[in-house]
Amino acid sequence: MIQVHWCRINKSSADVKARNEKIIELSQKLNDAITGGNAFCYGYPYMIAPGQFQWTFIHHGDTPLYDVQVRIHDMRRPVLSGSETLQLGTLFPGRSHSFALPGSVSTRTPVQAFNLFFVARNGSWTQEIIDSAPMNLNQAA
Repeated sequence: MIQVHWCRINKSSADVKARNEKIIELSQKLNDAITGGNAFCYGYPYMIAPGQFQWTFIHHGDTPLYDVQVRIHDMRRPVLSGSETLQLGTLFPGRSHSFALPGSVSTRTPVQAFNLFFVARNGSWTQEIIDSAPMNLNQAA
């Protein structure tokens, strides 16, 4: 009789533990869905014409990113005048913002250097881009 009662307690305890673990898992999924979880985005200079590009922002992760904004600092310009801030809004998994954002088109020069500072509901992160175009050997003297 005591043995049977002990088995029921162990089984009941295991059921409670499994339910608690499921509640924790679902709570984490809900939190990730609300905040953006571990998702992030990054900027990519997309060529739109010879010598011109616009910024494309690519989502990476399983959950949407909310309230995204990015400050782009052009390292070739002075600190106070070399930045612009773009409001990206919500970015969804598998999608990107790849349309002309106000002030996002910049002239291409042989060396591009940018710092991107992102802020979203789930936190902040940075990206550094340094790109040097290959030298045209026909122009070398």
